[in-house]
Amino acid sequence: MLPLMIATIDDDADRAFMTRIYYRYRRYMYKTIGTFVSDPWDADDVFQTTLPNLIDHLDTLKSLPKNKLTAYIHAVCKNTAINFLRKKGRMKELSFEDFEETLFSQEDPYQLHLNESDDVEAFRRAWLKLDARSQYLLEARYILNKSYDEIALELNIKPSSVRVAMTRTKEKAKRLILAEKSSAQVKETV
Repeated sequence: MLPLMIATIDDDADRAFMTRIYYRYRRYMYKTIGTFVSDPWDADDVFQTTLPNLIDHLDTLKSLPKNKLTAYIHAVCKNTAINFLRKKGRMKELSFEDFEETLFSQEDPYQLHLNESDDVEAFRRAWLKLDARSQYLLEARYILNKSYDEIALELNIKPSSVRVAMTRTKEKAKRLILAEKSSAQVKETV
């Protein structure tokens, strides 16, 4: 059954697009949310909160290729679930391993499948070494295309603090990626 919030979208093309997104990705969205929220009632609440977030960014969704669309939807579901847990006071420390299974799932036919090039592998290993906050900052800014003000609102800090944190996070990520690339080259020569 199609949620009422999708049925009430004014533009026919937008409603049809969001209907396709809903039917194509709803199981994936529930699976992603379920990684963070174990109670099915809470998972449904998070899902119902995620849909308006997606509807608010229809123009962005339409402009994304299928592989990036999956990553975008994954990030929105994950961040909505994390925000839900923070508000409920049940937020635990998250690590990449907590949601690695859904991020690189082979079950999702729309997930981006990359060749394991040196750059991608170095990025993956570097991502594992980043703390949860750094991962969130990079994801929010570069996958979800959120402004510094939006990120600041979610983290409850000043936008200028977000800019500083983003600069430091990018530098840290760059150092980690370069270190991973150089360690991979050393392993190849041995």
